[in-house]
Amino acid sequence: MASTILIADPGGRNEQRLPTNGITRSWAVEQSGTLSAELLTDTLVRAGLTAPKGMWVRVEANDVGTWAGEVQEAQPNGDGTTELTATDWRILFAARRLSGLARPLFGSPGTLALAALADAEKHGPVWVRDRTADETGLPVELRLDGQSLGDALNALASGSGEEWRIDPDTLAFTWGRTGVDRSGTRQLVAPRHIVEYRLPDSVAPVVNDLIVYPLHDRDDTRRAVRVEDTASIAAVGRRQDEAALGNPGSVIALRPAAQALPDVGLSADDVADAADRLRRFAPYLAHAFPSTRASAGIIESPLVAVPALQAALGARWGRDLPGQLWLKLDSALPVSGSIKARGGIHEVLRHAEQLALDAGLLRVEDDYRKLATPELRAFLGRHRIAVGSTGNLGLSIGIMSAQLGFQVTVHMSAEARQWKKDRLRAHGVTVVEHAADYSVAVAEGRAQAADDPATYFIDDENSVHLFLGYAVAARRLAGQLQALDVRVGPGRPLFVYLPCGVGGGPGGVAFGLKLAFGDHVHCLFAEPTHAPCMLLGLATGLHEAISVQDIGLDGVTAADGLAVARPSGFVGRRLQHLIDGCFTVSDEALFRLIALLHQHEGIAIEPSAAAGLPGPWRVLAAPDGLRRIGVDGADLAHATHIAWATGGSMVPPEEMAAYIARGQQ
Repeated sequence: MASTILIADPGGRNEQRLPTNGITRSWAVEQSGTLSAELLTDTLVRAGLTAPKGMWVRVEANDVGTWAGEVQEAQPNGDGTTELTATDWRILFAARRLSGLARPLFGSPGTLALAALADAEKHGPVWVRDRTADETGLPVELRLDGQSLGDALNALASGSGEEWRIDPDTLAFTWGRTGVDRSGTRQLVAPRHIVEYRLPDSVAPVVNDLIVYPLHDRDDTRRAVRVEDTASIAAVGRRQDEAALGNPGSVIALRPAAQALPDVGLSADDVADAADRLRRFAPYLAHAFPSTRASAGIIESPLVAVPALQAALGARWGRDLPGQLWLKLDSALPVSGSIKARGGIHEVLRHAEQLALDAGLLRVEDDYRKLATPELRAFLGRHRIAVGSTGNLGLSIGIMSAQLGFQVTVHMSAEARQWKKDRLRAHGVTVVEHAADYSVAVAEGRAQAADDPATYFIDDENSVHLFLGYAVAARRLAGQLQALDVRVGPGRPLFVYLPCGVGGGPGGVAFGLKLAFGDHVHCLFAEPTHAPCMLLGLATGLHEAISVQDIGLDGVTAADGLAVARPSGFVGRRLQHLIDGCFTVSDEALFRLIALLHQHEGIAIEPSAAAGLPGPWRVLAAPDGLRRIGVDGADLAHATHIAWATGGSMVPPEEMAAYIARGQQ
């Protein structure tokens, strides 16, 4: 096996050859698979590859020829090395990414493209089209009906009087009149001129329509691939609000909680451990944050009935909601005013506790107000925390970390609101702004931690400790429902509607709820129409291997906390059989909901927090989904609906007024 790999920018630019400590693979000749390579972290830094996720890699080996793929993960090992994991072109092809077929980075692009076409042929007809018209004014079109590409070309040639030739090394098609000099004929070079493809309703990840440009029509500044996947767009509601009650897609099947909960790999004991930790820190939190003193240092939010809003929404959507609608006001959580105070603060506290325990400066039996002493603050001040965020997670982690004395850096994506960045800087937090989206901010946070052993990276996509912090909320919600005499059980279902970004928050809450209520609770994730990453990951079964940009969505939304293109694979894989459904909401609908909630209940929330409010009516509009989860009309009459309002109390008054005004237009 080769001891070097080649790494390049997407598109095959700036290729660099790097030494490795070892390469392992799970592929054979002409087969797909994955690659893992261990590289010295210093080597990556010197090469300017601190965030290699999404870059292309190539390996040349005698036993497999040229293998290439895209970096899916770059995980520091803690010993000065970094483990790169890459997925090859066939899997990316299934994930609807064809840009990898466009460049020689993948060896012979023609050979790969031919293999892709052959794979597509197994699933249905394939067309290759010249986007420009021939001399007849009609597009040149080739259809493969179970034929090889060469046979189809020959059949077309014999029927049209044209001569066709294919060069398998470049997948170049040339044509011209029989007996005519070919030197000036046009040429189609499919792999590097693919600009879009479409999928039929019946075929999920397989191409059935490749559209190519001739050489002279190539614009090098244009994206190599543009996707117009009408089936998927309809599924995720790009152009309209659209519910998908029932675990989306054909890949995933909902299972009884008793069967699916073990897939999570965590237990009720793990949630109890997180709850105990938060109780140990309660005296410190009450000391450090006066807003928590009324609850004795427990960070929790109220659960409130919203009957006026329920009536207004029923009138708006032309259907009264049986049962009762409640709002879980995580928008009012102390410290940071969002659900991220749960997971983010828990992980910071856990890290601080572990450092202090390991150093012999703290015992679990101690009064944790000890952490506010100059000695402990100075100790924690020698350590750093990094995180990538669209806003609220960074706000929670930044404020909590700074209060404890940590040096903290928050990498914030383009979607993050300016006031959140300003609030963090006011607490002494270093804010690094990125023009790109959430995934880039996260990658930069990881890179910082990889370069500095004293830096602890909090990973919203994969963190168990964030996840458990969110799960504690479900235990407390069960207590709130009991105190309000709201019963959940046979004939009395509980529906919970959770706004979803990368998936950690709603995933943790859903896990805790399934532990508490089993099959009597139904958890649905709400996402923006332009960034339904969890829905897409579940529907395709690809999880973090697919992004919303792969199907032509831009990922841009006013719901900044939900502006995530690629879902958490940790959450998607572990909870795929526990999530009852997903639905999407447009930005315009979010602002209307904000205005209605403020008008009828006097409650102010931010756009992300309003995403769950349409959920009950989406459920009512999906009778097939209700039958699938075993809920009938009698059950609905006694149902409890909870929309989780994930943030908003820290929004500046002038910005909140603008939200409300926009929703009133």
